[in-house]
Amino acid sequence: MKKQFQIVAIILMASVSFAQQPQKQEKLLSKAEEFSARSGTLIQKEYFEIGKLKWLSIQVVYFKDLNTNEQIKALLIQKYIGEPYTAVFDPDVIDELIKSFKFMKEKVLPTVPNTPTEIIYQNKGDFLLKCIWDKEKKDWSIMGFIDKYRTDSGYLINKDELNLFESFLIQAKAKL
Repeated sequence: MKKQFQIVAIILMASVSFAQQPQKQEKLLSKAEEFSARSGTLIQKEYFEIGKLKWLSIQVVYFKDLNTNEQIKALLIQKYIGEPYTAVFDPDVIDELIKSFKFMKEKVLPTVPNTPTEIIYQNKGDFLLKCIWDKEKKDWSIMGFIDKYRTDSGYLINKDELNLFESFLIQAKAKL
């Protein structure tokens, strides 16, 4: 009886500890990702380079279903150093991304918080952009993550690159 109790206790502890593990939520796909993942179709992808930062490539891609001639466009932000990661943005969310960049530049970066502070933008997929106030350096650090669940998808953006990144987004919007 005592042995059965021990087995049940071990199983319960294992299930409780497993349940407490942070689980990656299933990624929400953009409309463009859903379109390009269609089964039983022939999809053409045309890539247009908008610009590059130190570790990032900003592109516009046109997806076309060659069976139906239906097409969709998207913005790609790709980290190409180390393991490659890609974030896909539908045209209808580019404005909110540009607005977030402008807000960070104009309203966040000029401030001097008294406490450690983070400002975060994330899309419905896994892309994450954040400003972190470093109290010791008395300056903001700007970090982006193509996949917010993978630290190796991260990159630092200096303030000059933030302006360039924003201009690439505006150029990409014009092609969408």
